[in-house]
Amino acid sequence: SNSMPPLQQRVIVRSLGDDELNFDEDAAPPARRGSHRHTLASPSSAAASHGGDGYAVLQDFASGRGARTGNGSRPLPTQLKVTKRGQGLAKLERVVLMMYSAQKIWRKWRALRERRIEACNPIHFSLKDGKQASHGSILFEKHGVREPSPYVRLSVDSDMNKVYGMVKSIWGVRSARVLISLTGGAQDLNLKQHVHEVINLGLVRAAQQTDAWIVSGGTDTGVMKLVGEAVRDYQADVPCFGVATWGMVHGRDQLSPNEAGEERFYRKVGANGPTGASLQPNHSHFLLVDTGEKGDWGHEIEFRMRFEQEACRRMKIPMVVVVIGGGPNTLQTIQQAVDQRVPVVLISDSGGVPATVAHYIKSREVVVDARGERGIKIPPDVAADSAKLRSWREDITRRLDAIVRRDETPFEAEGQAPKGGGRVLTAFSTRAGSEEHSALDRVLLTA
Repeated sequence: SNSMPPLQQRVIVRSLGDDELNFDEDAAPPARRGSHRHTLASPSSAAASHGGDGYAVLQDFASGRGARTGNGSRPLPTQLKVTKRGQGLAKLERVVLMMYSAQKIWRKWRALRERRIEACNPIHFSLKDGKQASHGSILFEKHGVREPSPYVRLSVDSDMNKVYGMVKSIWGVRSARVLISLTGGAQDLNLKQHVHEVINLGLVRAAQQTDAWIVSGGTDTGVMKLVGEAVRDYQADVPCFGVATWGMVHGRDQLSPNEAGEERFYRKVGANGPTGASLQPNHSHFLLVDTGEKGDWGHEIEFRMRFEQEACRRMKIPMVVVVIGGGPNTLQTIQQAVDQRVPVVLISDSGGVPATVAHYIKSREVVVDARGERGIKIPPDVAADSAKLRSWREDITRRLDAIVRRDETPFEAEGQAPKGGGRVLTAFSTRAGSEEHSALDRVLLTA
């Protein structure tokens, strides 16, 4: 009883007042209500008579040992009759004990939660070689961009449960109702102006209507640059994550080492190209994936998919993949999405893989293009060799066939009937009058 918090001791003593118990001396009933009623001592005097232990007062009455009256003139009788209102004494004791137990459980839960949050701190992450991860915030050189962006350089093998915990608990990113994953051309896109505008507006509208998370490759080129500029142009207040391979980030020496979590000024270095690109300044958060090598485009795909799946699982939200341009690596992303029954929206006007897949769905013909405007781009080293070109086309055809066949296979989850025949691929075109023409935000929300 001495371990009970003082607040609960006071609650017990104050609850045993004149309105709670009706005592009968020598078993003689009172002449009128309240004529022989005695009030308990005040909380201070009652507690003092028991060595300051208010809970002992409750125990004395419950055991029949009695206590002193309010004026201290004579002891209360050991025999007592409890009125209907006084029958709550035992219940009160149980309630207080339950409150005390609940308080202990809550304290243990809070301590456990604090330990879990601490385990998600970036200082506990490591690189591929085992060294401590670099983390902090990036202050971009460009004027007018958003506030400094939190970043962390971490191993490709990092525990995704802790990565998600860091994003939510340490970075404080709000929850979403949908996750929009942007993939496609990692290098500059040759989009017509009206296509560019339709995509930007549709993405921002869909993100704002659903409080979405946007995830892209995070560099200042291709589809990543497009989504960053859309967020900037429409001043969209949405979390925009950049997941990039560390070895492909130009100017990365400005960000690492940084074990102390400092703010780092970042200036664009070199031209974007096949060897890498600078970070896109309008992304709000960066996960820079360390593979232990210099890297190449696409080495972060597996890490990124695990992050997206963990976020959707933990927040219990759907995901939609938007494909804008892209080459063979983008086919891999589409294949994985279709296998997992994740909706995929193909922007066919963007050329590259989306145009090829959209055309193959209709006609089962493979469309390729030396420039990548009407279909998937033929690599320069393949175009010059007829044998390599034939082998390359066969490989592309096989992969396209696997994607479309899987999309057309009815899907039945455990205990559920097939939904919409299981189709997850949707082709979108900005051309008015085309079969795929519609508002992009509506397509994304209904995919």
